[in-house]
Amino acid sequence: MDESSNIETPMVDGSAETTAAPTEPSISEAPAHVIYVGPRLVRPFPVSAMAVFRGPMPPPLAQAVADDPELAACFVPVAEAGTALRAVNRPGTALARAVAAVRTKYLTRKEG
Repeated sequence: MDESSNIETPMVDGSAETTAAPTEPSISEAPAHVIYVGPRLVRPFPVSAMAVFRGPMPPPLAQAVADDPELAACFVPVAEAGTALRAVNRPGTALARAVAAVRTKYLTRKEG
C-alpha cells in the first residue's frame, strides 16, 4: 500500500497516528451470479432479458443500477430466479412495478 492511501490522524499529545484509508467497493462489483428479470434494455447498456452476470457488471450498467433502485430490483440472485419470475408475472407486486418502470425508462430510445 502506498503512503498516499494512508490517513494521518492528529493525536492530543501532538503526535500523529497513521492508518490505512478505508476502501470503497467499486460500483461494478456485484454479487456473483445474478440474473436480469426485466425487459430487454436498449440503454444505458444493452442487456437481454434473462441475461446472467457472473461477477462485475459493465461499468455503465453498474452505474445505472447504483443510481436506480427499480433497475437494481430487476437483478436477482440466480438461486431466486424462479420466485422473481413469478413475482414479475403477478400484477401489483413490487417487482412487477419495477419491471414496468424499467420498461418505460430504458426501453425507449432518447431523441437526439
